[in-house]
Amino acid sequence: MAYDLSKNQSLTLQTIQTAGELNQYFDTDIDFTRSSQPLTGSARSEWFRKPEQGSTTLNYALKLDSIGSGLKFIGDYVRSTKTELNDFHSRYTVSEKNSTFRNNTPNTTNLYSMQTDFTKVFPRDLEFKAGLKFVSTERDNEVLNEDLIGTEWVVNTGLSNRFIYSEYLSMAYASINKTKGKTNVKLGLRAEQTRMNGKSITSGDRFSRNYLGFFPSLFITRQLDEEKKNSLYFSYSRRLQRPSFADLNPYRLQFDNYLTQLGNPDLLPEYTHKAELGSLFWKGFSAEIYYALTTDKIAQLASPVSDNIIEYQTRNFSNSYEYGFSLDAPVKVSAWWATRNGLALYNLAYRLDTFRIRQTSLYLRSSHDFSFKKLFDIDLSLDYTSPYVGANTHHAHRFVTDIGLSKRLLSKSLQLRFYASDVFNTFREKNYTTYNGTRIDFYQKRPTRSFSLSVSYSFSSGKQFSNKKIEQSNEEEKRRLGN
Repeated sequence: MAYDLSKNQSLTLQTIQTAGELNQYFDTDIDFTRSSQPLTGSARSEWFRKPEQGSTTLNYALKLDSIGSGLKFIGDYVRSTKTELNDFHSRYTVSEKNSTFRNNTPNTTNLYSMQTDFTKVFPRDLEFKAGLKFVSTERDNEVLNEDLIGTEWVVNTGLSNRFIYSEYLSMAYASINKTKGKTNVKLGLRAEQTRMNGKSITSGDRFSRNYLGFFPSLFITRQLDEEKKNSLYFSYSRRLQRPSFADLNPYRLQFDNYLTQLGNPDLLPEYTHKAELGSLFWKGFSAEIYYALTTDKIAQLASPVSDNIIEYQTRNFSNSYEYGFSLDAPVKVSAWWATRNGLALYNLAYRLDTFRIRQTSLYLRSSHDFSFKKLFDIDLSLDYTSPYVGANTHHAHRFVTDIGLSKRLLSKSLQLRFYASDVFNTFREKNYTTYNGTRIDFYQKRPTRSFSLSVSYSFSSGKQFSNKKIEQSNEEEKRRLGN
C-alpha cells in the first residue's frame, strides 16, 4: 500500500505472510563392521516441519531537492515460528542397539529493526550518505527429546534443553561518492556494536558478548569507453557475518544411533577482507579476479567421537582464504534466442589448528531464453559444480538442469507457466570427510525432481501511477533465522 502525503513525501506499507509444511522420510540400511562382531540393521526417520513467518515493513521518504537529496525511514517487524518433529526408530541384529525416540524442536523469533538514511547531493558530482540502524532480536528455542520405553514416552533430560537468546545491534555508517571526469570513487565506513545474551533455562548456563567493529570500504571505477560502456573497477571491503540463531543454541540433537548435531554458544562472527579487480568490456561481457581472507570462519565440522559416533557442529575455523576468477558472457544469438553464460574458477582453503584442507573448483552456469512470438517462451538453465570443499568435507560434483514453458493470453494479462526442476534427477549429496584418522563417507539421494504449474493474471484500473520501491532493513537477520 502506498500513499503520497505531498509532492515530496510518500508513505508505503507492506505485509507478507508465509506458511509451509515439509514432510520427509529417510530409510537407511546400516552395515557396521567391527573386529569383534558385525552389526547390520535398518532405520527410519520421519521429519515434519511447519515454518510460518509474518513481516511488516513501513517506509517513509522525503525529497529534499530535485537532484537526489533526501531522507528516509525504514521500520520492520518480523515474527517467525517453526514447529519441528523428528521420529526415529531402528532395528539391529544386536537387539541392545534397537531404539525408538523423537525430537521436538520448536522455536519462536521476534525481530525489530529501525533504520534512517540521509542523502545529500552537492554540485560537481559529489554525494554524501549517512545512516543509523538498530536491530533487536528475541529468540526462544527448545529441544525436547523423548524415548519410547514400553508404551510410554519418557523425556530424556540429558538431551533436552530450552534456550533464550537476545541480541542488540547498533550501527552507524557514512560514505562519500565523487565523480571526476571518467573516474568515480566511493569511500565508506561502517561501525557496528553487538550485545548478546543467552541463557539455558534447563541448565542455567549463560553467555554474553559485547564487541565493536569497524568496516571500511573503497570502490573505484574508471570509464574506458563510455559509448561501449567499457570500464575497469577495483573494490576493497571488510565485512562480517554472524552465526545463525539456531547454531548458538547449546543443544544436542540425535539423528540416529551414530549421527549427532551439536549447537555452539561459543560461536563468534567471521570477518572477511576482500579485494576485487574487474572489467566490463565487449558487448556486456565482464571478468573479475578476487582474493578473500576470512578469520574465525564459520563452518560445520564433522568429527568422530567415542563409540563410533559422528558429531556435526558449527565452529569457528582459524581462517580460510579464497581466490579466483569469474567470467560473465551475455550473448544475443538471434531475435528469438538470448543466452547468458557464467564461469567461476576458484581455490578455497580452510585451517583449524593443525588441520588444513584446500581444493581448486569450477562452477559453470548456462541459461537460455527462447521466445517464439504468438506461441510460447522457453527458459532453460544448466548448472555444473566440480568437486569442492566445505570445512573438512570433500563434496562430489553436481549437475542440475531446469526448464520452464510460459504462455501469455488475453493481451498478455494472463500467464500460464509450467516449470520442471532437476529434469534428469541428477542432484545428489555425496561427500567424504577425513579428520583425526577417521574417514566418513556419505551419500544421499532425495526426490529433487519436481514439477509445478502456475497461473497469474495482472489487471489495472484508473489513473496510472508509479510503483514505490519497498526497502527492508532486516534482510541479513532474516537469513539467520534458519527456517
